[in-house]
Amino acid sequence: MDYNRMNTESKKTRIRRTNEQVDKAICDALTTLAGQMPLARITVNQLIAEAGIEAAVFFKRYSSIDDLIYEYVRDHDFWLGETVSYRKMDKEGAERYYIRTLEGLCRHLDSNGPLRDSLLWELASDSEAVKKIADIRELENESLLAYYRKYFKGTGLDISGVTAVLIAGIYYLYLHRGKSTFCGLDLNTEKDSRRLLRLLSRTVHTLFAEAGKSTSDDSVRNSELARRMEAKGLDRAAICDILDLTPDELAALLPE
Repeated sequence: MDYNRMNTESKKTRIRRTNEQVDKAICDALTTLAGQMPLARITVNQLIAEAGIEAAVFFKRYSSIDDLIYEYVRDHDFWLGETVSYRKMDKEGAERYYIRTLEGLCRHLDSNGPLRDSLLWELASDSEAVKKIADIRELENESLLAYYRKYFKGTGLDISGVTAVLIAGIYYLYLHRGKSTFCGLDLNTEKDSRRLLRLLSRTVHTLFAEAGKSTSDDSVRNSELARRMEAKGLDRAAICDILDLTPDELAALLPE
């Protein structure tokens, strides 16, 4: 037996990689496997085989497969990637911004298979990683919900509850679309995808209108800009000049 030859071949198969190369191999392996099966079914053995690493190398970085999937989900999550911008809200108006956020979620779910897979992983797993991603998502978006709760204060509308129902419905429709139609909606078709966006827009407009909060885009924008200017210490005469409003028009936007 040629031991020298065996040692040479063994050394050839053990290619030394940098930490960055190993990390990339792990991430690439997870992405590949995620395209072949649900995230919840991926095992460490499958991952290390795909990445071409030993188990010790993997566990040096992650305590479990769920810890790796947590990072993968965090990178693909719509809410963690969507930075709340009050500047955009001031420009678009509270109602339009709310609609645009839901439309953005629909488009993200439509085009992002990993995000849909990550939602199924969350439903199928009871790991600490799942609880962690859910808690972070809640914390990241609390400021947006707090804004809308304040915006709808005194209207009798539970905007947090309404938001939960709308988002949950959107999630379910996109997760279900590979099974069959749902109440006649087929999100595999462009026609019904556009129909869903129109339904969301009309639903939100109705909610804002019933709560007495649906106004023209210019009016909403001016109201929120005036509110922010006044909070910065500008007097009402200056605000009228900047927004080109009469004192009466400003008084309607900023009641005493």
